Amino acid sequence: FVTADSIIDGADDTQGWNRFSYVKGNPINTKDPTGHEGSKSEYKSLESAPINVIGSRNPSPSNSDRAWAFGKGLLTGAVIGGVLGFVGGVALGGLSVVASPAIALAVGIGLLGFGIYAIGSEIHTLLKGEENGRKIGELETYERSGNLIGSTLSGGIGAKFGFKWGASKVAKLRMGTPETSPGNSPATGEAGGSGASGANSRFSQIPKSSELRSWAKEQGYEKLSHENGIETWGVKGKNGEKGDWMLKLKEPSKYEDIHPDSKKYRFSARSESGSYLDPTTGKTGTKAEYGHMPLDPD
Repeated sequence: FVTADSIIDGADDTQGWNRFSYVKGNPINTKDPTGHEGSKSEYKSLESAPINVIGSRNPSPSNSDRAWAFGKGLLTGAVIGGVLGFVGGVALGGLSVVASPAIALAVGIGLLGFGIYAIGSEIHTLLKGEENGRKIGELETYERSGNLIGSTLSGGIGAKFGFKWGASKVAKLRMGTPETSPGNSPATGEAGGSGASGANSRFSQIPKSSELRSWAKEQGYEKLSHENGIETWGVKGKNGEKGDWMLKLKEPSKYEDIHPDSKKYRFSARSESGSYLDPTTGKTGTKAEYGHMPLDPD
């Protein structure tokens, strides 16, 4: 800046007459390796130049720079992917209850296909090392790779938990179980007796096994076992531990010295608080009240 260029390259541009300026005031598209006159840069624009991380042009990043870029991308991707996955899972879970599992499955397959396409496109871009004519720098590659891994893993986990939570919450809202208490109607919370006035229309007068299985799935329960004539649904335990049962479909007992009700098809259900539950009305009570309810094995 203190030495004038030896060549006046102002034939086509008046900026060239100022021999003390650097490359005619355009250092983005022009370079001056000799100090005499400017020449075109190998990159057409700033956007086409290699960038490591947005705003950084470090040509030789250290291992700590690479680790920071990857960790930053991993954390960002995990947060965004987890939130979006959970929200999408809640929507699909609710849709499976409000509409049908088939519709939810179709929508889920569509979203999965879009996700696979997006992941494939990002992998292709990173392997190519170029995006829209712009070379991708090393640190940007590390950051975007971490983002891809974090969002993919956390998105899948978030979707799984979101689906169960959404299906359970929507089913309970439809049933009215969170607002009920013994003697209250599941729909209004007002006092109501047994029979048609307090019954849920989704169940037959004597609940069928298929109806109760569908109800259990909507609550997010899984089939735990089927042994000794008892089919058990509930929440699986962690690390191989025994899960908590929430529904039992029971065949007639073969034992002679047993309560007469146990010699019939029957079922028992529980609420999350542990109280015995009548799914047809949403009422909760004791084992004596709801421990042996009649069942149609259909």
